[in-house]
Amino acid sequence: MSVNLPFFKLFPNDFMMRIRNLNNEEIGVYTLIVVQMWDSGPMSKDAIESYVGDVPAKVLSRFPVNPGGNHYCDWLEDLREKAEKLYKAHSDGGRRTAATRYGVDGGKLRHVPEVA
Repeated sequence: MSVNLPFFKLFPNDFMMRIRNLNNEEIGVYTLIVVQMWDSGPMSKDAIESYVGDVPAKVLSRFPVNPGGNHYCDWLEDLREKAEKLYKAHSDGGRRTAATRYGVDGGKLRHVPEVA
C-alpha cells in the first residue's frame, strides 16, 4: 500500500545514535536525505546527489543499497510500514463505523428504518 504519510515519528535518542560521528554538515545532508526518502522512498545515488549535491561517503554508507540498486533507510522503512498498517487499521475502522452509523454498504446507502 502506498499512502501519503505527511510526517514520521522521530525518536531523539535513536536519531542521535545514528548521527554520532558526523560533523554538522554531514548531519544536515543525512537529515535531508532521510526527509526526502520519507516522501519518495528508496533513491538512486544520482537522485540523492541531485537533491543534496555531493554526499560524503560517510553519510552515503549509512544508506544500504537494495536489490534494485537504490539506497534506502532501514529504520525509516520500518517506521513507514508501521505507519501504513496503523493508517489502514484506522481507515478500516472508520469505514466500519460509517457503515454502522449511516447504513453505508459497499458505497451504497442502505435503507435505515426511522426511529419513532
